[in-house]
Amino acid sequence: MNISLLVFIAALTTAPLISYAEVKTPGYIGDQPTNETRGDRVFVFIHGLSSNGGQNAVTTWTSSDGKFWPQMLHDDPDFQGVDVFVADYETSAWAPNTFRSVSQGLESQLLEAGIENYSEIYFIAHSLGGVALRRAILDSDILRHKTSALFMFAVPNGGASLADLVYYVPRAGPLVALLKTTEGDSDSPLDQLKSEWIDSATEIPSFCGFEILPRRRQLVPRESVEPLCTDGISSLSRNHSTVVKPDWADNRREPADPHRLVKKWYNQVLQNNGFVHGVEKFDNREIAIASCPGDREYSAETIRNIRGIVRVNSAGLSVGVTRPMPTQWIHSDYTSQIWDINPPKWVVVHYSCFERSDPNSNIGRNENFILFAKDMLRNGVSILSYSRTFRISKQRRLNICDNFRTSSLLDNQTESAKIYMFEVEDGTIIGGGNAAVNREFGNAIYDVVSNNGEKFFSNQMCQEAFSD
Repeated sequence: MNISLLVFIAALTTAPLISYAEVKTPGYIGDQPTNETRGDRVFVFIHGLSSNGGQNAVTTWTSSDGKFWPQMLHDDPDFQGVDVFVADYETSAWAPNTFRSVSQGLESQLLEAGIENYSEIYFIAHSLGGVALRRAILDSDILRHKTSALFMFAVPNGGASLADLVYYVPRAGPLVALLKTTEGDSDSPLDQLKSEWIDSATEIPSFCGFEILPRRRQLVPRESVEPLCTDGISSLSRNHSTVVKPDWADNRREPADPHRLVKKWYNQVLQNNGFVHGVEKFDNREIAIASCPGDREYSAETIRNIRGIVRVNSAGLSVGVTRPMPTQWIHSDYTSQIWDINPPKWVVVHYSCFERSDPNSNIGRNENFILFAKDMLRNGVSILSYSRTFRISKQRRLNICDNFRTSSLLDNQTESAKIYMFEVEDGTIIGGGNAAVNREFGNAIYDVVSNNGEKFFSNQMCQEAFSD
């Protein structure tokens, strides 16, 4: 066997000599999540190139003293409520597998594991795994719409120079050929992938870490890692295989280890999405979920679940959650409490949001909602309102519509800012455990934001109520 190929494979698949019998891959860390136990977010670990019989799904992420990074992340209180999945797919340097077949195998494994059931997916990828992951995301609408961030380590977007030599070794498979450097070769699969990713306008934050050891010649240097890194790039005093080993020592000269970096990047993504100190605020997002104080059943968990449903069915729009709403909406300057500068395009709000009005006030739920709605429409924000009240009886709907009409609310709507009304079955809670109700709600959201939801338009629904 050619010594260059041995060196190349060893460099990309170095592993400590310990037993991994207790680690099962592919799979979730801890118990397999169910519909009842599944969280809103999942972290997925994607390994890189391997040799035949390799255990890269474990060895890639395990330090010399036996620390397994996926388990560390799962146990870290800063990632509380986050599920963790470790992928294990065929990436043999010797096999005749094509790049496309490898990425399709990865995609199939993720979907079979139920990754699409999460509203937010965060990927941690090493080396070839990052390249295969981008290919899978481009080929899958589900992965593309649900991926919240990419955390990439030593991913050879521009190839690896050693692969230029190893390419001519007879036993080298297509994946080694894929890793050839791409400079001056616009027909290379890596350059084609980069062009397709840019052309697709896929707005997924990409953070990258790169190796700086050995000093003179890194296997995948910064200039190869940097393309497509949109939100941050950091160096690590590691070589290609140890760049994802969680063996942080008391070495004050090292600025970061991979776990610290991912924690920093993850917090940055949450802050950009409006998640601060456990309560989400809204700004620069296209859809806002109203955090209502009035409805007794509108808990923090329910808000989180609604956000997940909306995000899945938002046709790729960004979704956030407002600050807690006031108990009464009597001043137009309250808008500053639910966004900072830029208003959303849509706000999703329960009609009973102001159910617990001040008992000493003469302003009730309907009046509060009308004042709130007028302020939203005045700011160009469409309202996606849902309630069982809309379905409970024709008379109740007629009463609501009559209030809308007498307050001129129906006349205040424009082509760009409207009120939509979703009927909910009596006794059910959006975001609760009724999958059929959640699915119906999600489909309605998708119809409206995709400009195909006129049947939910309040003017049309009220006209039908008046004609009845």
